[in-house]
Amino acid sequence: MDDFTRLKNKLIIVITVNLFISLSQIIGGIISGSLALISDSVHNLGDTFSIFISLIAIVVARKSSNQRYTYGYKRAEIIASTFNSAILIFIALLLGKEAISRINKTEAVRGSIMFVFGLLGVVANFVSAMIIHYESKRKLVIKSTYLHLLTDSLTSVSVIVGSFFIILFGAYFVDSVITLLVCVFILKESVKLLLESVEILMQKAPAGISIPQMIKELENIEGIKDVHHVHLWRLNDDSVFFECHVTLDSNIVVEELDKIRKKIEALLTGKFGISHTTIQFESRCSENKTN
Repeated sequence: MDDFTRLKNKLIIVITVNLFISLSQIIGGIISGSLALISDSVHNLGDTFSIFISLIAIVVARKSSNQRYTYGYKRAEIIASTFNSAILIFIALLLGKEAISRINKTEAVRGSIMFVFGLLGVVANFVSAMIIHYESKRKLVIKSTYLHLLTDSLTSVSVIVGSFFIILFGAYFVDSVITLLVCVFILKESVKLLLESVEILMQKAPAGISIPQMIKELENIEGIKDVHHVHLWRLNDDSVFFECHVTLDSNIVVEELDKIRKKIEALLTGKFGISHTTIQFESRCSENKTN
């Protein structure tokens, strides 16, 4: 079984488990009267949809490039990650608003039912997160899915803690407080992920690569006089592209170009992790270096 098939099967399992948990918690939230449990179930349901979108994106991203999409479909994963983050932010704001409106109201909540369904959510979400833990380190879209599941686990833990306060002390306001705390956490992590996805879509240079240092080392290669018109960006979370214009010394002959090109590519790939390089050789620079 190849990596793609293994990942696809894992996501299908996670989607199935989360759909079951979401529907169960909605029923439990209605029966118990717990907003925190309902917020957890809605969060889970939103995550189930987001994971489904991620699965579609991964399948689409495997399609080969063509004359219309010359870079292929790898950006589908980043678009899905952006969409997932936006959904989480919307859900967090919506639930936060509802929690604030209920915080001063003394609405009875059945803590025992809240505890049972909260525990069910913790177990299911933790198992789902562990299923895709390895892949979350390699793909941004899976990282967003992993984050969804991890936040769901934390949400369910807070639901359990809240149920104890309600059972032992009748502190019904804790239900709304927990909902607000979970919403703050979701917003913090989702905004961070959204910004990273937007940076890739805007073709921002990777944070870990210094363009001035890159230019300096390229210009130290024998035969290179100047490097300019530099562009550095990520196509997705693991593919870094680089292009530049290289002005050569006047004594360089055509036969030496391939040797210089190989040195450039070896440096860029070995030291800076560049996946794809495009170089335009010039005998003299006729452009503004700031371009």
